[in-house]
Amino acid sequence: MNDRITGFVLKQSDYREADVILSVLTKEYGKLSFVAQGVRKMTSKNAGSIMPYTKTEILFDYNETKTFFRLKNARCKEYYRSMHEDIIASSAAAVAAELIDVLTLQATNDMSNNHEYAFLDIVFSKLDEGYD
Repeated sequence: MNDRITGFVLKQSDYREADVILSVLTKEYGKLSFVAQGVRKMTSKNAGSIMPYTKTEILFDYNETKTFFRLKNARCKEYYRSMHEDIIASSAAAVAAELIDVLTLQATNDMSNNHEYAFLDIVFSKLDEGYD
């Protein structure tokens, strides 16, 4: 039962020796948490796809009773290269992502965060174009 979603990586925290915990905002399910196993290893295929402040397509198994999932595969849909290279734009993206992370709750059955998702999409796109 593989589910494929697109979401914004809000933050990434180190976990154990080679794993990370991701906070991802999705349009369909709201905010979800993932454990990405082995992504801090040099041979990881998913490491470049789960960087903070990127739009990423994630493959995982969704279960309504859980709020923490195991990431199977990830593919970067939008990297926002100019935003990541500019320190001011990158800082603004960090503030926007932290704001959304704090203001949104973990996903429940009847919850989606369409407004927050659209907000991040616009902010990241504008910052990538050079609007500070």
